[in-house]
Amino acid sequence: FILAAISGASAVIVGVTARTVSMAVGSVESIRNALKLPAARSKVTIPEGAELDIKGLSKLFTPNKDFYRVDTALTVPTVDPETWRLVIDGMVDQRVEMSFQDLLDMGLDEYAITLTCVSNEVGGELVGNAMWLGVPLRDVLKKAGVKSGADMVLSRSVDGYTASTPLSALTDDNLDAILAVAMNGEPLPAEHGFPVRMVVPGLYGYVSATKWLTELKVTTFADDEAYWTPRGY
Repeated sequence: FILAAISGASAVIVGVTARTVSMAVGSVESIRNALKLPAARSKVTIPEGAELDIKGLSKLFTPNKDFYRVDTALTVPTVDPETWRLVIDGMVDQRVEMSFQDLLDMGLDEYAITLTCVSNEVGGELVGNAMWLGVPLRDVLKKAGVKSGADMVLSRSVDGYTASTPLSALTDDNLDAILAVAMNGEPLPAEHGFPVRMVVPGLYGYVSATKWLTELKVTTFADDEAYWTPRGY
């Protein structure tokens, strides 16, 4: 799976914008370090009496530096939140374009969500749990108004990568599918999608965990396919 991601990277890097290419990684780190995110409206609490210091038990939250990565990008995209925009289009009542500040103004909440790769083996390293800060995807989609007949959201990264996620997984009130802006108490690391990425509990990363997000296209599985679909996933 990882080798396939590397070999297919050239097919998805064509969408990188001039602004993204021109920024140095050091500049992104400076922006991250200076970024002040709003406090969470609601926080995740650890149950009183939970015994977590058990020999052989992994840490409850995977440190960012140890959190697994599977990318198709040859280099880590560098995106300035000041110029970042998210477009919501396709089968919607109205096309919506949001800035980073627009997203923050919707209010942020904490979520403890585990992500895993479809290629992870039992006891493997392609799985991680983190404390995410973000906005419910269902609220973001409501801004555009989803038309009847849609069953999929095609998410697009700044590098051109796409993922196809069932619409139901993003709009279900009982699930916490989010647009995340922070991870384990700090703005998203560049390699994990800064400034905005998708995090969807219960789904493998290849159909849900788009990083460096730029577009949410409401569509159908019959009309659109994502990066990994023709590659057998």
